Amino acid sequence: MASKYWVGGGSSTNWNAITPTNWSLTDGGANNAAVPVAGDDVFMKSNADCNINVNTANLRSFDMTGYTGTFATTNKVINVIGGASGQTTDVKMGVSTPWYGTLLLKPGANRTINLTTNSNSVHDLELNGAGKVVLQDDLLLETTLDIVKGTFDSNEKTLNIFFFHCSSSSVIVIDITNSTINLNWSDSRWYLYDESAVTLYASGSEIIFTAATSSAFFMSGAVSSVGLTYGKLTIVGVGSLATITPVGTTFSDFEVTAGQTVELQVGETMTVTGSITMIGSSGSPIVLSSRTLGAQATISCPSGTVLCDYLTVSDSIAAGGVTFYAGDNSTNAGNNYGWVFYATPTTFFPKAILI
Repeated sequence: MASKYWVGGGSSTNWNAITPTNWSLTDGGANNAAVPVAGDDVFMKSNADCNINVNTANLRSFDMTGYTGTFATTNKVINVIGGASGQTTDVKMGVSTPWYGTLLLKPGANRTINLTTNSNSVHDLELNGAGKVVLQDDLLLETTLDIVKGTFDSNEKTLNIFFFHCSSSSVIVIDITNSTINLNWSDSRWYLYDESAVTLYASGSEIIFTAATSSAFFMSGAVSSVGLTYGKLTIVGVGSLATITPVGTTFSDFEVTAGQTVELQVGETMTVTGSITMIGSSGSPIVLSSRTLGAQATISCPSGTVLCDYLTVSDSIAAGGVTFYAGDNSTNAGNNYGWVFYATPTTFFPKAILI
């Protein structure tokens, strides 16, 4: 294990250029040290351009603090595995240095990698180690956050991503407490392959589907769906179709804006413990139905509030302790149970009489 500094001056700007290389053993020192190997700490603090032309070795850490060169990473992988058991290491992006390849973080058990992006975008981020990855600032991904195993801690930061995937049956811990996750691309997905392998902490969080004129999928996986508990789910910009399929999923709140179509899984119950808000408009009603024509899905609100109007509802069971008033301007499209198709009654309080 050694510290390697990118200083430039090599035979090309390629990461693995030789005779001479672009690497030094000291900050600002002479080039021609060996290209980084597994376990090395990498520092990029110069203004020398760099082209990641190969997938890197499994680095211990990666720090671009102070880097001002041009950084090219197209279609290549930067691998970081972290330190020894009990250690915390860093991955720090530079200022104005977006990564167009994949960042693969693989901390071992009892190891932590702190990720700082400095407002830069990363094309793909994959977590595939038994340890923990902790965000130090907001995360902007051009495509996918894929958690294969280990712990992801959003650290109350905001995520702007296209797809959120947990793609295996390995042990996964997701802590998105007090974070906002914006899923903002065509056909955005929140997808957990095996919910039984996932431990979720989501108090105070909000997942927002924001991409206009597209589809959104909130999906359980191919292996199992066990009914996880989330914070708020908001569908604000889909404009086409939002599909919610996990078995027995619970949200703290659920909000849908005008013009959206929402389909729930047939035969399953989506529970909302707080508020349900679905307000369409005369020209852009909200369509609520099941995924299969003629078969019902259930939405339940045991003790919260339901505020709706300008809905078109079909194949829907409204359950729980709260009355589901659909609103005066809503349409009963058939095969519904528990819905009341007029506005929530207004409560009047008598004026006090002074004696």
